[in-house]
Amino acid sequence: MKRITINIFGFGVICECPTSELAIKIEKDFHYFLERSLTGCKKILTLKLFTEINETVIPRNIVVTKQTENSLYYDERHIRYNDYYGEAISVFNYQTETCDLYCPDLNFAHELIYLIILSRSGRYMDQNGWHKIHASAVHRNNKNLILMMPSKGGKTTQLCYLLQDQGLDLVSDDTPVVDSKGQIHPFPLRIGLENKDHIKKFFPYVDHDDLVSFQRKKYSQKYLISCQLLKNKVKAGQQNILVAGIRSTHLKPKIKKISKFKMFKYTLEHMVVGIGLPTIVEYFLRTGLKEHISNIKIFISRAWAALKLISHAQNYLFIASSDFEANTELLKSLFDER
Repeated sequence: MKRITINIFGFGVICECPTSELAIKIEKDFHYFLERSLTGCKKILTLKLFTEINETVIPRNIVVTKQTENSLYYDERHIRYNDYYGEAISVFNYQTETCDLYCPDLNFAHELIYLIILSRSGRYMDQNGWHKIHASAVHRNNKNLILMMPSKGGKTTQLCYLLQDQGLDLVSDDTPVVDSKGQIHPFPLRIGLENKDHIKKFFPYVDHDDLVSFQRKKYSQKYLISCQLLKNKVKAGQQNILVAGIRSTHLKPKIKKISKFKMFKYTLEHMVVGIGLPTIVEYFLRTGLKEHISNIKIFISRAWAALKLISHAQNYLFIASSDFEANTELLKSLFDER
């Protein structure tokens, strides 16, 4: 077993993989958060992968708690059993924060491990006032440019255009972190593109042998670039430019300032509710009154952090065109606004 140790904002992860190939992929995903020692972590998830499915781990005579498109899950006291329709099974113990994953398909195992780690660390972060916003973000001269766009809205492509300027620092490819004071913190993971030629265009210095092929169950294949491979530094500043982006058929992009009230509508979707955040509900949410109260507290904490972010930020609506280079120049011009 190859052992990987990760520290995400005080949430530790010990991941044990049976193959070096998969372990290397997980290390590339979470390179920014790799740590040898987890002594400072307040909570630690132990996740073990087994490449043979053990169907006997789900007890007889228990009833499904919920059925989703992706899985069936069963609850028995503090243990949750997830059955991915025979393709994988996981056993999660909430008391000990341990997860045994049985999955012979290493591509599917990679996808599940990645999302389990983000789901459990995300829950811990939410409970401790560190909230993610579904956006990409770059930094220059103490200013963070945070671009929110819906999934499939071109956010990753736009980020790649921005990162061609190596004078811009990367804050996050998908989920910058907002604290209770509205300050932004880096959360770099990986950039995924479907076309290898696009990678050569945006990042010609990246060796294609260093890319990770990522075959997802529900979506098309992507090629992953670990943030460690980028020439852009990882950094966040104190001032924030918050941009809500929408696609259009316009030939040229447009941008305009909007009120804090209007901006809250966008952060409600991308941060407070968290549509688009990489999470598996089976690992993030539990049933029971205590958990419902915890969920309400998280919702309120997210809303407070969003309001603090908006109140101190420059708030813009960005109407994107199909001309990504023009979009890029217009977005970069916001760094010079006073």
